[in-house]
Amino acid sequence: NLIALKRIDEKSTKLQQQGNYLEALQCMEQGLVLRQHLFGVDSEQVWSACKVVGEMCNLLAMTYLQQEDFQLALELLKKAEILTEKDAAGRAVTCNN
Repeated sequence: NLIALKRIDEKSTKLQQQGNYLEALQCMEQGLVLRQHLFGVDSEQVWSACKVVGEMCNLLAMTYLQQEDFQLALELLKKAEILTEKDAAGRAVTCNN
């Protein structure tokens, strides 16, 4: 429900503020799934969330690439590629990374 979604979003924001980006990403992914159930797969809420989650995947992928964790970086880039299906600019960033 909407209360659970709000809690997930608040937790994600708090984790990001604390620098716990990977854990924040997990919350963001939970929020995305919940949005799909609440609003429908092709809703504006879902695609807006996809854009934000895709951006986080790209950010984390570059961080893990710098740390030479290539497997995790690749996994995050693959997620970003899926999430940016309807976001041309986001897809370009993902491909550039």
